[in-house]
Amino acid sequence: MTDADDKIDKLIDRINDLRVTVSSLGGKLDGYLSRVEAHDNRAEDHEKRLRTVERRLYALPGIGVVFGGAGLGVATYTALK
Repeated sequence: MTDADDKIDKLIDRINDLRVTVSSLGGKLDGYLSRVEAHDNRAEDHEKRLRTVERRLYALPGIGVVFGGAGLGVATYTALK
C-alpha cells in the first residue's frame, strides 16, 4: 500500500464516521421536532381558550355600559317628571 492509499482509507473512515454522526443527529432532531410540534399544539389550544375567555370578559363591560345608560336614562326621566 502506498501513502496515497493510506490517506484514501483514512478519508473513507472519516466519511463513514461522519455518516454515523449525521444519522445520530438526525434521530435526535426528529425527537426535538416532535416535541416542538406538541408544544405548538398546546400553545394553539391555550390561545383558543384565552380568546374565548377574552370574548366573554369584553362582553361584560359592554353590558355594564348598556345597563348604566339605561339606569341613567330612568333616573333622568324620573327626576324630570
